[in-house]
Amino acid sequence: MARRLPEVLTADEVQRTLAALATSPPEHALFAQLLCGTGMRILERL
Repeated sequence: MARRLPEVLTADEVQRTLAALATSPPEHALFAQLLCGTGMRILERL
């Protein structure tokens, strides 16, 4: 069985995602910045 490699966002995709979160509640933007800045996976944060 082949192992699937994790999908990684490009720097441009990260910037666009964080920019889109600028109008969302502050805790959502903070959550996304924490994940992107530390390289954490979603389940590591929950």
